[in-house]
Amino acid sequence: MAAYIIVMLTATILIVSFFSFKSVTDEAIAAKCQTTVNVLRSELEAQERDTATIAEGLCSSESLAQSVEQGVSDGIEAAFDAGSKPEGMFAAV
Repeated sequence: MAAYIIVMLTATILIVSFFSFKSVTDEAIAAKCQTTVNVLRSELEAQERDTATIAEGLCSSESLAQSVEQGVSDGIEAAFDAGSKPEGMFAAV
């Protein structure tokens, strides 16, 4: 009878420990995922701001508009190159 109680008590302790550890692990993973989502959201917002700035600059370029109307690709490239933009940004017209 004592052996049965010891086995049941050990099994209960192991099961409770497992579920307790699982809960802590799940919380840690959820926190890391939330941090990653926040970083990605910030990066997307920064990319949106950079893209809007470039688009506004391109829209105000009369030489770009004339080049597009005339279908002159060299003028389009020159107008884009003349504008200020973050390094690594490009546009396809």
